[in-house]
Amino acid sequence: MMVIIGWVLALAGIFGGYAAGGGHLAALLQPLEVVMIFGGAGGAFVAACQHDWPR
Repeated sequence: MMVIIGWVLALAGIFGGYAAGGGHLAALLQPLEVVMIFGGAGGAFVAACQHDWPR
């Protein structure tokens, strides 16, 4: 359940911040924009992960 709440909060923060900053949400329909957003989020997650992965 917490994973779902975390994803909802993360996506709301990403897209809400983008829209609040004057960005047009229609621009996010381009594949490169989606790759940059989710790539950045995934990279931040991996950097914040404290596990010894891969072993």
